[in-house]
Amino acid sequence: MIGLPRADDLLGPVGHRPDAVELFQYSAVLWNSHRIHYDADYARDVAGHPAVVVPGPLQGTYLEQLLTGWARPGRLVELRYRNRASAYVGEELLAHGRVLEVGADGRTVRCEVWLATADGRTTTTGEGTVEL
Repeated sequence: MIGLPRADDLLGPVGHRPDAVELFQYSAVLWNSHRIHYDADYARDVAGHPAVVVPGPLQGTYLEQLLTGWARPGRLVELRYRNRASAYVGEELLAHGRVLEVGADGRTVRCEVWLATADGRTTTTGEGTVEL
């Protein structure tokens, strides 16, 4: 961020391309053993997905990284998000945001955030508040 934020300022996009190793490691950290997050054959042949599924919390982490990177050296106060569609290993995911409101103190900033595939399909939406 350069200067003071204003409503409608844009954040990002910040790109991510999750690979099989990242998905496996992230699932391991969360103790999420669902095979759709690491077993391509299972994800495709049993669960009906076209590829290994990016865990929803990892998508939330990408949104958190967008906000904290933008607000640096500020801090994340709150983040709420909802996964709306699946994302798959190897897809480019772009984290976007927009300033909704700057508090009267000039330090508290509320933003909308979303994660979308390179072709524009939105997978995750949310709102976050940072303190600058």
